[in-house]
Amino acid sequence: MNQNKNKKLAQIFHFDLYGKREDKFKFLLNNSISKVQWNELQPNEPDYFFAPKNIEFKEEYEKGFKINELFPIYNSGIQTDRDTLFVDNHRKKLENRIKILLSGNYDIVFKQKFRIHNSSSYKLLEVIKSKHFDVSLVEQVEYRPFDRKWIYYSPEIISRPANKVMKHFVNRENTGLVFERIVPNKSIPYRDIFITSKITDGHNIGSKTYIAPLYLYSDKSSQQIINHEVERVPNLNKTIINDISKRLGLQYTEEKKSSHLESFFAPNDIVDYIYAVLHSPSYREKYKEFLKIDFPRVPYPTNPKIFWNLVELGCKLRHLHLMEGVEYQLGLADYPVDGSNKVEKVVYKRGIAGQARNDGLDEHGIAGRNDGNGEQGIAGQARNDDSVGGRVYINDTQYFDKVPLICWNFYIGGYQPAQKWLKDRKDRNLDFDDVRHYQKIIFVLTETEKLMKLIEKHTE
Repeated sequence: MNQNKNKKLAQIFHFDLYGKREDKFKFLLNNSISKVQWNELQPNEPDYFFAPKNIEFKEEYEKGFKINELFPIYNSGIQTDRDTLFVDNHRKKLENRIKILLSGNYDIVFKQKFRIHNSSSYKLLEVIKSKHFDVSLVEQVEYRPFDRKWIYYSPEIISRPANKVMKHFVNRENTGLVFERIVPNKSIPYRDIFITSKITDGHNIGSKTYIAPLYLYSDKSSQQIINHEVERVPNLNKTIINDISKRLGLQYTEEKKSSHLESFFAPNDIVDYIYAVLHSPSYREKYKEFLKIDFPRVPYPTNPKIFWNLVELGCKLRHLHLMEGVEYQLGLADYPVDGSNKVEKVVYKRGIAGQARNDGLDEHGIAGRNDGNGEQGIAGQARNDDSVGGRVYINDTQYFDKVPLICWNFYIGGYQPAQKWLKDRKDRNLDFDDVRHYQKIIFVLTETEKLMKLIEKHTE
């Protein structure tokens, strides 16, 4: 007898209840399963959703290409399992710590603080045996958005080095698309896309970050790298690229020259196009249900003019997020009050950024640097106006002035960079470079919001 003969899908019913916890309890007490006004769902393969979904644009969305199919080589980022040991804001501190680790000459305090022991999945004590400190393994890592740190990147020692991908960034010029497969909290909109030019942490924008390098480098010696003899090939699916070429009526070239102008498109143009599309507010909203359940798809470009407009905007966004050539703008996130610079409690206060006087600020919008000579230059009368911005306090007296609310709340992946960068430095004294870097972050977020509005016009 065929046991599958009479099998069919179960009936699925759904009901939403919103409100305060007390109201929900009251509803449950006063109703039974039979009294609830259930909505029957019609789940379809392959996802079989257990909640109502607007799949009106599913067919249209699926005509695009998946970015994980465009990039044949991709991988989740680095996971050390001991970030406090292998990662640091300061290079010298990291170097000294790793020297102690590899020397084996450490005390019980060091051992407990940095968890120098084996675990079921990571035999740290075994992998560090007979290893010696190598300064060439100290690299910058894209740890969180706009937060580069130093890492001792030894694939032989680190728990999960993701070397299949990261080797194409070590001592190489490269660009990497940073993305996630699903949105961990499906009630929030899509924002899980970033860019990198360095080796990248596995939690760069969320719980599991993937990185796809634009170029794959052949394994050559250091001398050949110095002499620019290293061969590289684009990490791109040729079938998808040929399809794009036909649809646009443009020729594809692996290395674009200035003489090619707009009659050719190159690998960087594809990355910039994707980066622009996935930053389009209208695209994120229209396809929000599908962007939450798998690697994102991007529509095939068909109009050369729109394509090049998006490439241009994506290029600006890419350079901005890599913080290339970014300079602080006076009048945005000024730091007018001198003090200890210690990050104690990070608080945003809206609508109190008044008419700031510049008499206490240097060319970077920073008060005197603990030399006793800096004027305070405190902002004038407060105005309740979010367009002017608020103050980001790091302690009771010191703050960054005129920080737009939209920057403070801006998300990249699962993080709010304007908040996280400071909170990750709790109990630290910010130095001049720290203050300037935070000011640049606010500028980058301000410009990102402007570029997203421009991108919107080409993707509606």
